[in-house]
Amino acid sequence: MKFSFQYNLNGLYSALPSTTNKGISRIFSELKLGAGVVNLFGKKLRERANAMISIAHLDHRNQLERDWVLFQNKQR
Repeated sequence: MKFSFQYNLNGLYSALPSTTNKGISRIFSELKLGAGVVNLFGKKLRERANAMISIAHLDHRNQLERDWVLFQNKQR
């Protein structure tokens, strides 16, 4: 699954399937230790992107940062 930044008039968002490829739910009633949570309310687009990248797995952060730069360049 590829993560991408998307932006609409309401702000930055990301859409993920509610289940994995194996049919396991991604929706949990409780957060496990190490679960990344950020508050995006009231943040500017750049702050939202940085907050989301900050909770991504270390193996994916560099690619997400590169995707963010590409996204910003497309918006100009």
